[in-house]
Amino acid sequence: VRLALEARGHDLVHVHASRALGLAVLACGRKPIVYTRRVDFTPGRDPLSRLKYAQADSVVCLSRRIAEVLREWGFPGTRLRVIPSAVPAYVRPDLERIASLRAEFGLGPGAPVIGHIGALVGHKDQETLLVAARRVLDRRPEVRFVLVGDGPLRRPLHALARRLSLGDSVVFTGFRGDALDFYSLFDLFCLSSNLEGLGSAVLDAFAAGVPVVATSAGGIPEVVEDGVSGRMVPPGDPAALADALVGALEDAPARARWTEAARVRAAGEFSMDRMVEAYRGVYAEMAG
Repeated sequence: VRLALEARGHDLVHVHASRALGLAVLACGRKPIVYTRRVDFTPGRDPLSRLKYAQADSVVCLSRRIAEVLREWGFPGTRLRVIPSAVPAYVRPDLERIASLRAEFGLGPGAPVIGHIGALVGHKDQETLLVAARRVLDRRPEVRFVLVGDGPLRRPLHALARRLSLGDSVVFTGFRGDALDFYSLFDLFCLSSNLEGLGSAVLDAFAAGVPVVATSAGGIPEVVEDGVSGRMVPPGDPAALADALVGALEDAPARARWTEAARVRAAGEFSMDRMVEAYRGVYAEMAG
């Protein structure tokens, strides 16, 4: 890595993962290091982790919550910058493609669809979503849930769905390279996380014009304004999540207000131009 950097020349190194930060510390000599932190997990407390993070000249946090976690951990606040992710313009798939996806997963044309996109891992807490789904289906049996993604909890979540007798009402698609196309199928997007750096899947839903119900974990409250651009509930509360989902399905005017407010918010605070200018400022500060 160091030879490659020396051959090409560089003014600074920007890395996007903890392991990459370790490589950059070893490889880039005395050049400045910018590290983007995307998760709200507390870093390791061992001396090696502290030494590694200490070498970052600037840490860009995707949310104020991530910055707060790092300050509590002991990282100097003067080296923290908060720059949220940007959301690109959503390109809606054509009607034939949408119909094809509905047919592939047996989604009838009149069935309301609640969707989730994310890795099947602990902090995404799809377990709470499935328990909430059982409650929703007891009240609205025509609803369908589509979970897009794969991960180490695939088998336990499938087993939970069976124990809850969710049957064909819940679809696990597995990993999909065309995950963004699924937003066009969703009547609601649900993010059930108990930890979340920012919630970029919510931003994608904003761009796609899909109303959002999410938990108030991590940086999500910095994206979703409860009752304005979506609905938020406490993490790990399937009853509250189910009530919010049913309430949203039954209140079309509220969904319309949310999606319009979300569209404006995505185009402003989470625009690509705004993010790029913020990073240019960090680069100029570090390299200057």
